Parts: sequence; structure tokens; C-alpha cells
Amino acid sequence: RNAWRGVVGTFLSCLNAAILCTIVGDDKPTGPMTTALAWIDMVVFIFLFCFLNFDTSSRAFALSYHAYLLVSFISGDGSEFTSFRSLDRLLNPKACSLRYMLQIIMGGLLAILAARVPFVPRTMSYQNAKVNAMRQAQMTCSLFRHLVEYYIDQEESVVLERWLQQIDVLRTMCDRLETQLGDSWWETLNCGSSGTVRRRLELHLGFVKGVHDRLYGLAIALRQEEFSKRHRQCMKHLGVPLVRLTHTANALVLAATSLATLGGGGMDAEDIQEFRSLCLGCDLRIKQVSKIFNEVRTALYQTDEGTDVCPEEMQRMSFVFFTISAYGRLVQGYTHA
Repeated sequence: RNAWRGVVGTFLSCLNAAILCTIVGDDKPTGPMTTALAWIDMVVFIFLFCFLNFDTSSRAFALSYHAYLLVSFISGDGSEFTSFRSLDRLLNPKACSLRYMLQIIMGGLLAILAARVPFVPRTMSYQNAKVNAMRQAQMTCSLFRHLVEYYIDQEESVVLERWLQQIDVLRTMCDRLETQLGDSWWETLNCGSSGTVRRRLELHLGFVKGVHDRLYGLAIALRQEEFSKRHRQCMKHLGVPLVRLTHTANALVLAATSLATLGGGGMDAEDIQEFRSLCLGCDLRIKQVSKIFNEVRTALYQTDEGTDVCPEEMQRMSFVFFTISAYGRLVQGYTHA
């Protein structure tokens, strides 16, 4: 990949020099107009490479060779550059830009031979990224469902430690997906629908990273849960709404991730209507949980009149409900994006 990035950067800088020499069309490119054109070309070239989504290695090769070739163009002989005006000028063996291009290609090939002996099959990072994204979505939904079910239960359980380990595995999968998305650019070059899929998978990756932090915070808060009598009373009113919210949000996550891996294709009017119904249902579940939680909080918990501080159990419960609601909002933001 690094060899290919170097070849791409060098080729673009040499191509720019050849186009510039073709426009000038003089064996001795001197004079204020030529100098001004060279400076304009330099600014535009640098701006495009910094603005467009090129890899850092490609930028390094392109900008370094561009600076050298541009200085040589202004101060040197125009015959030292390739030109599209004739085949002889285009394939001029004395042209420094052509020599540099051939040197980088040969160096890249030697680097590949040195690093890939014996040759190994090319990894399909693009396909692996889509598979990994779906696995991430399924694991995220499973973890949130288990944590919510644990919270509305009646007693503590050692199974919480296993879910904490699964949260760490989810973070590792995020790092792997980030690498796969970077590698997949060189496989697809964002041609066709692959660019749309890669962009949506990048949004999916950002969503999962945000959810990971909330999953970890939720699990740590549940470690401190004592499952008191008031907790059980709250869950009599909030258990079912919480489960409904979790199931609706999870269904929306899986639907959005499936849509992202398909590139937006293959959906008919019925699928679109179902997707919109899930979005509206998730928003409705969040509002319902918030309303019931506020009623239960007001009825069962009171602030200490002397210190004006909420009980610790109430603070912990508020954090848990905030995290669950934030999960629903994150899901909505992900699907709208």
C-alpha cells in the first residue's frame, strides 16, 4: 500500500509538470507570465492535495516532487520536462519528471518484492469492513439489551464482568474496522457505490465508538447497584418501557447498518416506510421512558431538605436513565446521518 501511495503521489506531481510545460509550450520557460503561472499552479496543486482525501504518504510524495519540479521548471530548461505536444516530448528519456516516475515505480516494485516473498493473496478489506460493521452492530445491540435486562432484574450477578470483557472486545473491533476502511480505499478508489458505503461505514464507526463509551460507563454504574426495595418498586413501572426502548433502538441500529452496507440500494417503498416507523417509534419510546421516570422519581425519592442533595441511589439511577436515553438519541442521529 505504501508503495502504491508513493507511485500515486509522484505520478500526479509529474503529470502536473507535464501539463504545465504543455501549456507554456516553450523550450525556455522564462518571463513574468510563466513565473506567475507556475506560482498559481503551485497554490492550486497544494490546496487540492490538502483539501482532498489523499493519504498522508501520497501527499508527502506529491508535494515534495511538486516543489522540486516547479523550481526546476522556473529556473531550468523546458526540454527537461515531458510534454503532451508530441510523442517524442512525452517519452523524452532525458526528462527529469519521467526519470523520477520510473525510479519511484521501480523502487515500489522492489519494496513489494522484498516485503511480499512469498506472495500472499490480497486482503478484501472492503468486504471485511462491511462484515465487521454488521458484527459490531449485533454486539452493540446485544450488550445494551443484556445491561438493561440486568438493571431491571431483582439481584446482582457475576455475569456483568463477562459483559465488561465483551465491551473491550467491541473497542478492538472498532480499531480493526478503522484499519479496514483505510485499506479499502486502495481497493475501490471510492468508485461507484463503494464511496457511499465507505462514508456510511465511517459514520457507523463514529456511532459505535460513542456507544462504547456509554456502555462502559453504564456497566461501571451497574456495578454499584444495590437492588434495594425502592429500586424494585421503580422497575415495576419502568421495566417494560425500558425493554421496549432498547428493542426499538436495537432494531433501528440493525436496519441502519444493513442499509449502510448495501449503499442505499435494494429498498422498496415498504422498507422505507418500516424504517421511518422505527425512527418515530424510537423517539416515542424515549419520551415515554422520560415521562414515567420523572413521575416515579418524584413519587419515591425526595431531596434531603437539610443538605439539598439527592440520595446517592437517585443519582445513580438518573445516570443510568440518562445513558439509556442518550443511546436512543445516538441511534436517531446515526440513522438520520
